[in-house]
Parts: sequence; structure tokens; C-alpha cells
Amino acid sequence: TSPEPPPKPSAKSIYEQRKHYSTVVMADVSQYPVNHLVTFCLGEEDGVHTVEDASRKLAVMDSQGRVWAQEMLLRVSPDHVMLLDPISKEELESYPLGAIVRCDAVVPPGRSRSLLLLVCQEPERSQPDVHFFQGLRLGAELIREDIQGAMHNYRSGHGERRAAALRATQEELQRRPSPATETPPLQRHPSVRAVISTAGPGTGRGRPQAETIPEAEEVRAPGLMAISSKATPSSTDPESPDLGPRGPDMASLQAEREVDILNHVFDDVESFVSRLQKSAEATRVLEHRERGRRTRRREAGEGLLTLRAKPPSEAEYTDVLQKIKYAFSLLARLRGNIANPSSQELLHFLFGPLQMIVDTSGGPEFASGVRRPHLTSEAVALLWDTVTPRESALWTSLGDSWNRPGAELPLEEGPSYIPEFCSGWEPPATDPQGRAWEDPVEKQLQHERRRRQQSAPQVAVNGYQDPELEAEPQPELTPAGKWVLCNYDFQARNSSELSVKQKDVLEVLDNSRKWWKVRDQQGQEGYVPYNILTPHPGPQGGRSPARSLSSTTPAPPAPAPALAPAPAPVRPHWDSCDSLNNLDPSEKEKFSQMLSVNEELQVRLAQGRSSPSRAAPGPRVPEPQLSPRSEASDVRAWLQAKGFSFGTVNALGVLNGAQLFSLQKEEFRAVSPEEGTRVYSQVTVQRALLEDSEKVSELEAVMEKQKKKVEGETETEVI
Repeated sequence: TSPEPPPKPSAKSIYEQRKHYSTVVMADVSQYPVNHLVTFCLGEEDGVHTVEDASRKLAVMDSQGRVWAQEMLLRVSPDHVMLLDPISKEELESYPLGAIVRCDAVVPPGRSRSLLLLVCQEPERSQPDVHFFQGLRLGAELIREDIQGAMHNYRSGHGERRAAALRATQEELQRRPSPATETPPLQRHPSVRAVISTAGPGTGRGRPQAETIPEAEEVRAPGLMAISSKATPSSTDPESPDLGPRGPDMASLQAEREVDILNHVFDDVESFVSRLQKSAEATRVLEHRERGRRTRRREAGEGLLTLRAKPPSEAEYTDVLQKIKYAFSLLARLRGNIANPSSQELLHFLFGPLQMIVDTSGGPEFASGVRRPHLTSEAVALLWDTVTPRESALWTSLGDSWNRPGAELPLEEGPSYIPEFCSGWEPPATDPQGRAWEDPVEKQLQHERRRRQQSAPQVAVNGYQDPELEAEPQPELTPAGKWVLCNYDFQARNSSELSVKQKDVLEVLDNSRKWWKVRDQQGQEGYVPYNILTPHPGPQGGRSPARSLSSTTPAPPAPAPALAPAPAPVRPHWDSCDSLNNLDPSEKEKFSQMLSVNEELQVRLAQGRSSPSRAAPGPRVPEPQLSPRSEASDVRAWLQAKGFSFGTVNALGVLNGAQLFSLQKEEFRAVSPEEGTRVYSQVTVQRALLEDSEKVSELEAVMEKQKKKVEGETETEVI
């Protein structure tokens, strides 16, 4: 009889065999999160001839803020040491154990914490490369023992040394299992560092020393900026709505806390810019190698360069732009509390990173879409007072969410913006009394919105009215109260509206709608929003100056009646016209220009017809003229002569005539949401006048030529 076949292994036995095999295999593969700091090639070019030279140069680079830590995974297998992308696990570099000349834990000059050193000699390279790494969860000594054990096993075939190293590694990981205890990366020094120097002993303040390399604070780059907090009881108003009623001492602590937040914001902004610079450098090196490549084989070190050349993600761009906006508001809040450098100096510094971020993200469109956090009114005022013409051009190109206070913008749904820092640091959540700190910028924005709802009407400022305000009952005037006082300036935007100034006394003609028809002291009539008006007893005698004119003086013609009063707007687009949608683009542009010209002419005609008779004016100062050949100073003078606001003059006054004439309506509105349409109308009128004058000049030239021709023929006949 034939022998019985062996019994078929059960599913359980197969599982146990595979589990045992995978355990044996994986026992020979270990993996560590590390930061790659720098790589040097030993040779004549960089003046790095030995490992000691490389260590000294690393220390110098770190003190100058030129070290950029790149996170990755270091994997040790029985025959290779590999570097992997921490996210995709893609292999970046692979060094055979036979190519590793030296593996050690070294301490750079001026430091107490060791770094992992790898010296690798690639077969195709004449000089070895020196790599420096910093362990994130384990010290350099444990990683060194693992790699040296793998090298010993590779050369001798005995694995006892590596097994002991792996056991030590596991024991250390079991003692520190929490990722929260990971070793922080090498301190990255930004080119400009905001460091707190307080005027008194702050409580609960300061950078957490346990989360930074201790000696990192001892080595400073020359010319370092420092923020000095000047918060004292005398410099802080305890009743300020921004600081809260906690008293001078608490206000001082709050100012110190906000300075600390500002420092961490600057850390993240400068770290992002450093990353952009390193990415650009790595990209240039890769492009240079690609042009000189002779084979398709990847050169040593290209994996690290490829990882470093990756640009930041869209989410990272959004995060740094949000932090820059947040820093603008913090700088405005701390304007009286910091010095050396001041808020203005730090604001100038932020425009360098902002310009680089806008350029590398493809232009201002991306940044303009970053709406939160909103800017406070103080931040916008600080920007207007501080920015240079070049900075102003960048700032105004980013749109309303960067140019206008949050109180003037429509409310948006969603949680408030709270910054999260790359280092993991968080500001203290409570004060020494255990009360929760509120976010300073969000608290100020809420205060500004409440104050604006109580006093400043949104219709009069930006053409937008909160729907909640529309539901408010209109104040009814008593029969004896037909006079009102204007509380805010209002600029008319069409022929049916009336421009008024603060403290003007107006006569009410019609108050049946949300826009009241009024008459001013000069007899001009028009519509203004009702919520900028309050009842007033009226001028002495209770009669309108327009009615008290001498009976022998003919009454001025009444202004042309408006077809309908301007309704309360629900969106800030005052010049929309549905009929334009049916036109092709060329006709639409022509029609839009016609509307702009007509609107401006209607305003002038309405003002002319409604003006009362006046005394003969004296000699008039010639009005500044505008043409494509005008300089920036001429443009500024022309804008001022037209009565535009300081913000509009400051934003557009940096352009020359040709640049101003080249702007489209949407560009004017982007620069000045309140007055952009009116500026476009004025420029369009000016352009039309120039074209008419050119046509007249051409006609005069033709007529002069024809006249000379006729005179010549007449003389010939006489002869």
C-alpha cells in the first residue's frame, strides 16, 4: 500500500506560520521619525574637509537661521538604510550598509544634544557625503546603536549586537509611549526673530523652555529684532472694551499674552518663508542637474532634493495668510505696548513675506479669497497710516477682505478663527484667577460690530445694510419735527440722492420710505438713508432758507423729479443693470461707459439746476487737468480736487495718468469699494472730454487748411 499523504495544514496553522515569519522579518526592520538637517560633501568647494569641519559649519548655519529641518522616516533593514517620505512612504534615498563609512552620535559646538551622523561613500562619487539627522522620538545614540548593529550583522553574519540594540529601543519606547513627549526639532532661527523683553516680572508668560533646545535661545543672529512689552498700569485703560474690566495688572498680563501670541505668529510666518526659499533652491539644483544629466539614473541626494522642492500645500498657504491678517490686528492692538521694534516697523516687515506668498501662489486672487480672520478697524487705520506706495499697491490688490474692517463686511457663518501654531504651543487658556481668556482679535471684532450696530449705519458707509436692520421700525417724526440732523457724511451716488455732511440740518420732504427725501440749507433736494438722521428743532424761525429768499428773486427751477427713490440696498452693487446681460461684451462696455458719463452729467446738471442764486464768484483757481501724460502728483491733485476720500486718494494717487486711464470699473471698485464707481465715472468723463478736444483740434486743423486753400484760390482769381 502506498503511504498516506501528509495531512493538509489547517487554516490556523497557516496563519501561525505567516505570523511567525512576518515577526521574524519585521524584527530586522526598524523605523524612526527624524529631521534631516543638512548634507555636506567633503571636498574643497565648501571648505569642509573633515567631519569636524562639517559639524562646526552646521553650528554656524544654525546660529544664522540657515538650517531648515525636513521631517522624514529613517528605516534600517538588514542590508540598507533608507530615507522615506513621511506621508507617502516613497523612498527618497537608499544607502547600502556597505557604503556607510561612519555612523556616530556627535555633539556640535555650543550644544548639549547629540545629532546622528552618517558618512556615506557612493560608488559613483569621488568624495563621501556627510548627513546630519535629529531624532524626534528617540535619541541619536539609540538610532546609532541600531545602525551599527545592522552593519556588524551585515559584515559578520552575527545578529546579536543588533538584537540587543532593538531590545533597548523597544524598552525606551515603552517608557515614553506618548507622542506628546517627542523631542522637538532643531530650533529654526528665522531671519528676524520677535523676542519678548518685558518691563516687569510677568506671570504665566514666556516661551515654554521645555519645548525648545535650551541653547537655541543663547545663539542669536546679529541685528535681531526684539519686541519689548511696555504694558504698565499707567499705559493701559482698565475700562477699555478691548482689555476688559480686570484692572491694570490683568491688562498688563493680557498685553504680555498677546505679545507672546504675536511672537509665535512671526515664528510660523518666517518658517514658511524659509521653506519657500529652500524649496526654490532645491528646485534650481534639480533643474541644473536635469540639464546636465547624461543618464536616466537618479543621482545621489536627488530624493532629498525632490522632497525639499515640494511647495507647500494650499492649506498651508491659507494658514500663513490667515496668520498675517491676524498679526495686522494684533500689531494695531499692541501699538502702544511694544517697542524696539514698533508696530509700524513690524508691519513693514510682514509685507516682505506677504509679497513672496502672493507671488508664489499665482497672484492676489488666492490671497483675496482668505476672508477670515477679519481685520479690526484699528488694523485698517494702522495700515493706511503706515504702508508705503509699493506696499499699498500690494495691500489694496487683495480686495475687501483685506482692505476693510470686519465690522463693515457681511457676517459669515462658521466658527471664529483661532490660530494654531506649528510648534504645538498654545497660549494660556485662563488668567491667574482662573477666568478664561478670550481671543483678543475676535473679541475686538465683536465689540466693533456691536458699536457699529448701535451708532454707525452701514448704509451710509459701504452700501450694505444688515437684513436685521431693515426690520427695525422707522422713527416717526412728530408734526413739529420736520427737521433732522445728519449724524454722518453721505456721498450721493446718483442723481436722485443728496450728498450731505455731518451736522447738516435738513428739512424732511418725504419720510414714507427707508430713504427720506430731504432739502438742505442751499435748497438742494434728494434722498438719504433714514438711519443717519435724528430729529432736530430746526433753524431759528423754523423756515427753510430756500423759502426765505426775497419774493422778487425768481425761484430756481425745481430739480428733475426722480422716477423712484433709491430702495434700501441688499447688496453692495449699486450700478448693476440687468439689461446689460443681453448685450455682447463690446456693446456692454460701450453702454456701461455711456451710463457712467450720463450719471456724472446728471449729477452736475441736478446740482446746477437746484443751486440758489449766489454772489458773483471771485477769480477761480484752475482745476487740475488729467491726461495720459499726467504724473502721479497730478493724479493725486485731481483726485483731491474732485473731493474723493483720503483712502481713495492714497490708493490711486501713486498711479500716473496712463495707469489710471487703463483701469477698468471692477479694478476701481476693488481699490475703493465705496467710491470706485464714481472714480470710474469721473475718469470716463475726463476721457470723453479729451477725445472731444482732440476731435475739435482735428476739425480746426481741417478747417484752417480748407480756409487757406480757399484764400489761395481767391488770390489766383484776382491775379
